[in-house]
Amino acid sequence: MPDEAQKIEHLTHAFSIRFIECNKLVCKNMFNCAEKTIEVFAYAVILLNTSIHNPNVKPSEKMKFEQFVKMTKGIDNGSDIDEDYLHGVYERVKQNEFKPGKDHTSSVIEFEKNLVDAKKPTTLFALPHRRLVCIVAIRS
Repeated sequence: MPDEAQKIEHLTHAFSIRFIECNKLVCKNMFNCAEKTIEVFAYAVILLNTSIHNPNVKPSEKMKFEQFVKMTKGIDNGSDIDEDYLHGVYERVKQNEFKPGKDHTSSVIEFEKNLVDAKKPTTLFALPHRRLVCIVAIRS
């Protein structure tokens, strides 16, 4: 778990920097836009997504809007984020689970499914040391 938490921290940090660069108007009107504010908010949204969409979380334990508001209390340099904004984020996360997009590894795995017996799932071609070779070969 520490390794995963560290990866999430790096992700939220990079996201916070990019968010501030790309959302000057939101920063001016909505947040104080300190990197830490965006970083903590992004982490809260990831926790919300996990709570709502993880099948291992019992329905009675899924995060409610009030809990999300409480979790984000005071994160904007001591101020609270606008509740209407939080409600919009909550509803969008509730309706749309975060899912990873396709990358070159996904393409290789799809290609491999067409070559090998579907009854014997494998990711032999998608092994880390073979990914580049496979994608180059596919595109050649």
